[in-house]
Amino acid sequence: MKYARIFFFHLQDAIEERSRMIVWFLISLINPMVYLLFWRGAYLNLEESTVGWQFSSFASYYFLLVIASSFLLVHIEEYIAYFDIERGYLANQLLKPVSYFWYHFFHELPYRVVQGSFGLLVFLLFYFGYPGLIQLSPSIEIFFLSIILVIGGYVL
Repeated sequence: MKYARIFFFHLQDAIEERSRMIVWFLISLINPMVYLLFWRGAYLNLEESTVGWQFSSFASYYFLLVIASSFLLVHIEEYIAYFDIERGYLANQLLKPVSYFWYHFFHELPYRVVQGSFGLLVFLLFYFGYPGLIQLSPSIEIFFLSIILVIGGYVL
């Protein structure tokens, strides 16, 4: 129950700081979009005999990369290094009846959920806005394995 309280407390903070999270999301969005524009130009300049790829494969990869980066890019190392180590708040955290690891896990989880929903929204906008641009595997096993990999990547 105490971890749920930590989660919902920091969820309120995450919803309050939407503008900061949008900036972090735009950083994770701009990089793959630049690469996608590069690959679009390279794909359009290829000769017909060397075309082994489809542009939808490139687009699918980079849009899924936007979702993965918005779910998985955690900036907790700055918080831990500055506040906990440099300012000395680590001693206070160790004396609390909550595990230090789980506290920071549930502290960062709401930010990842909200920012990941931004990535999912952009993905769905392009998926339904430009039909045929993004190809997904129809295999349900690959879908569930991908979710397990994202969860494992976040825990890591």
